Amino acid sequence: MESARGPVPRGSGGYWNPDGLIGEAVAGLISVGVWEDEARRRVSLALEKFKAAGKTPQSCPELLQMAGRCL
Repeated sequence: MESARGPVPRGSGGYWNPDGLIGEAVAGLISVGVWEDEARRRVSLALEKFKAAGKTPQSCPELLQMAGRCL
């Protein structure tokens, strides 16, 4: 798969369909070179951190900021 910025790495699970906030966050990480499986893992971890804090991400940038800290 390619984007305007060049090839977009993806896992063996196929193409990611960016629906909703979670899909948008995963697609955002993929667009900056994170492999799909790793992007999904980071977004899942970020969502767990929000849940543990009793919060819900309100925007994609907020979710991406947390996912960026999940290494």
